[in-house]
Amino acid sequence: MTFKSKDGVYILAHASADFGYDKVKEVSDYQSDWTKEDFDKLTVGTQADLLKGIRLSDVVSNHSEVSFSTHELTQTNEGDLTQKVSLSFYDYSPDSGKLKTVHLTFDYDKRENEYFLTDKSGE
Repeated sequence: MTFKSKDGVYILAHASADFGYDKVKEVSDYQSDWTKEDFDKLTVGTQADLLKGIRLSDVVSNHSEVSFSTHELTQTNEGDLTQKVSLSFYDYSPDSGKLKTVHLTFDYDKRENEYFLTDKSGE
């Protein structure tokens, strides 16, 4: 949290928090189940049109184990609350045909009450 002084009174200027995303299971010995074809099928939305991205719930239904996850909440200067979920999948010795790393970022759309993919990377 960040506070600033206004007329001798401190007010909240910015706040953020992050923690693990509770709809996935973090495992230390993650074994990749991502193929290049799975990864390439993931549609990515933009900030202007989140709904073009695949839903987080659809990804989690097929890939519920991750190496690491974060769920970030941030209050903007305008007072809006933004939410983002990041999922990371790391397998340092993947089986043939499986990706070594996949990183996905999803942004929250309050009208749909759902997260949509806005960024992806993998190898």
